[in-house]
Amino acid sequence: VPAPANPAAVLYAAPPLISTTTTLRAAAYRDDYEPSSIATYSYLFLDDVLDQDPLNDPLHGETYPALWQGGFAGDYEVDSRIVAQWPDANPSDYSLRDGLLAIPTISLVLDHDDLWNASTGIYPNATSQGDFWRRAGSIEYFDPNLGETLQVNVGVQMQGSASRDNNRLLKHSFRLIFSSEFDGPGRLEFPLFDNSDFADINTVSLKASFTDSFATRTVVDRYSPIDSTYPRDVWMRDSQIATGNLAGDSTYVHLYINGLYWGLYWPSERVDDAYLASHLGGDPADWDVVRDFNELFRGERTAYDAMLDLSRDLASAGASQADVLFQQLQGKSPDGSVDPLTEPLLDVDNFIDYVVLHLYAGVEDWPSHNWYAARNRVDPGSGFQFFTWDQEIGLDQLYRDRTEVDNADTPGELLANLQNSGEFRLRFADRVQKLLFNDGPLTEQANRDRWDARAAQIEAAIIGESARWGDAREGQFITPYSTLGPLGDGAVSPGAQVVPLMTVDHWRDSVAYVRDSFFANAGDLLIDRLLNDGLFGTVAAPNFVVNGLPQHGGVFAAGDNLELQATGTVYFTLDGSDPRSVGGTPVGIVATGPLTLQTTTVVHARSLL
Repeated sequence: VPAPANPAAVLYAAPPLISTTTTLRAAAYRDDYEPSSIATYSYLFLDDVLDQDPLNDPLHGETYPALWQGGFAGDYEVDSRIVAQWPDANPSDYSLRDGLLAIPTISLVLDHDDLWNASTGIYPNATSQGDFWRRAGSIEYFDPNLGETLQVNVGVQMQGSASRDNNRLLKHSFRLIFSSEFDGPGRLEFPLFDNSDFADINTVSLKASFTDSFATRTVVDRYSPIDSTYPRDVWMRDSQIATGNLAGDSTYVHLYINGLYWGLYWPSERVDDAYLASHLGGDPADWDVVRDFNELFRGERTAYDAMLDLSRDLASAGASQADVLFQQLQGKSPDGSVDPLTEPLLDVDNFIDYVVLHLYAGVEDWPSHNWYAARNRVDPGSGFQFFTWDQEIGLDQLYRDRTEVDNADTPGELLANLQNSGEFRLRFADRVQKLLFNDGPLTEQANRDRWDARAAQIEAAIIGESARWGDAREGQFITPYSTLGPLGDGAVSPGAQVVPLMTVDHWRDSVAYVRDSFFANAGDLLIDRLLNDGLFGTVAAPNFVVNGLPQHGGVFAAGDNLELQATGTVYFTLDGSDPRSVGGTPVGIVATGPLTLQTTTVVHARSLL
């Protein structure tokens, strides 16, 4: 921190000459006045990044701990082999320098001892938690392609659970806190995320990627460095947004900490009370948030426990009473109409979309772990909504069947309990039809498009990540997946039994597997599982055919004819309502021939045998 008492601080007399990577911090002092805020500017020289090895060539005389918490050797250097293999003017691929300029950069700057002191520095002591381990710092954001820049003072602390353990991961995540406590603003007014114009943020997670990264260790039948892709968790968030629901947005950056290149990170929104109030309304104090291991995160848990208790009553009820309780869970009367005297506890469509996404991806670290549920206590809306979080173990060779997981007090128990209601099972099937058919958001091509977009965003940047962390597990033993995948293809981890120096070429192979194999098979596999569990019907939904060609929505020109093709009798409505009432009675119009629409219309149709 620049201050008169700091022996490293220099009184300004002339513009400093900057010829190497420098984090310049300055503050103004005057007798009888409070000091100014600290201004921070980072000057990053890529030639210094290519030679980075501070233990053997310390920058500006600073010292770094050779050992981190647990006695693990500190890892600081950029691998010279990657520098040599991806040189400037590379005729066959991006260069490392290209990769370092391919995406925006965040420079995180703290007092050196606050970050690196062997006893009190937050990074070498990453498992230490609590307010004592928060530090004041600065972030700068600059985009070499668009020219956007930002500097703001923030609070900084380490983030994560198991990923803080140096045995599991040496590349750790950070949390940035925007608060006047740290001489900065209470909220970040900056459009940080690519897919959102939202620009009012009070905390950001700087996620390193734990189980989907080159730096991760190997755990048999769960994850390994050679399967790493980096977009798995981000793809899950993008996909929840694509289903029409809210999820924490993310983007990608290269991170530098005190001038040292630290690899590929993704800033992400965190689902806390302030986030919910900003996106969904109300005051932060109005929001109840339960997460992870059924722990209360914000607010109260009265409504969450009531929701689970009601679902348990539903699970043990007879068929007709189960349907009544299912309506009550939504704040409705037995006939499905809104009951003004009953508060909604569960946003059923959000919950089903959330569950279908997780079942499709075959995520392993769920539902016993890694989830958020939130509800506005003052204005409950439709009830608790669920949010995807930290889903890095999925979209892989195991095609895990998660349809019958029922961990107590979690989304898994809720799903298991609700299946006793026929009305819930039908609603579930309706959402599956919407999501996984007719160009829905979880169909093969839609999934591949989102995957390809994120992979393209970071392809060149992966070369930088490889230079920084590609050697983290080099030479360690890999055990292949021990079980056959459900496709019977004997799926095993690609590559050798020993982790190689991980490069962008290994990354491309793993990304291609998800794109070309997982997405090609996961949808049909999920439908088969849902059919077996009674969560998808054997009666096919009507096909919408316009002028002889399948068309589910879109432009309908004057003179076009819409046919509703299905086995059995087709009932339809033209006002967006369900052609079937609660209880099963048809209330729609019987389709007897082609329809000619005169104006923009929402057509719903069901087939009843």
